[in-house]
Amino acid sequence: RERADTALRQAKIELEQRVIERTHDLQHINHQLELELRERQRAEVALQISRSRFAGILEIASDAIIAIDALQTITLFNQGAEQIFGYSATEAIGRSLDLLLPQRFAASYRQHIQAFGADPHPSRQMGTRRQVVGTRRDGREFPAEASISYLNLGQEQVYTIILRDVTEQQRTENDLRDALQKLNFHFENSPLATIEWDREFRVVRWSAAAEKIFGWSSAAVLGKSPNEWKF
Repeated sequence: RERADTALRQAKIELEQRVIERTHDLQHINHQLELELRERQRAEVALQISRSRFAGILEIASDAIIAIDALQTITLFNQGAEQIFGYSATEAIGRSLDLLLPQRFAASYRQHIQAFGADPHPSRQMGTRRQVVGTRRDGREFPAEASISYLNLGQEQVYTIILRDVTEQQRTENDLRDALQKLNFHFENSPLATIEWDREFRVVRWSAAAEKIFGWSSAAVLGKSPNEWKF
């Protein structure tokens, strides 16, 4: 009986020791799980913040940012696109990209996107913007600059188009061009002697009237400062 009691006590001590060891192991595992859970939660929060920031940037961008799938169906349509084209995101998403293009250019634009999608560098972005023409909801066409990039996500191919309305820019350029043409016309046809020089007072333009009045040809004075010639 004493031997049995001793064996029982020893077995109880060993069992308690194993329980302590197992409890310690479980506590260690639980601590590791808690650390991993906290790290995962931090990562999820960081990802959420990053997505929120990206969504915010996407929405406040003045440029149109449009995503399409391999069938050229619109899958993303930001606020800038809504303002430029006049469609709401709800109206545009799920419809063909042709919705935003003049009918006469739709086929060529679709071919361009398909050719770009066949490029062996899927993450390559077009280095320069391409001049295109867009169509607003009311049917009015407008000039635009667009760049395109695409990415393969598994079996899915996603294109991103960034487009900027350059109507005002072109109007300003045209106004400037017209103003320069008028200035050149008056420069060459004015009865008054008209002279243009740079910051060092070297003559860069010498009108026909200046030649007639001063007797110096433009070849004689161009590139020279006043102290090199006399009136």
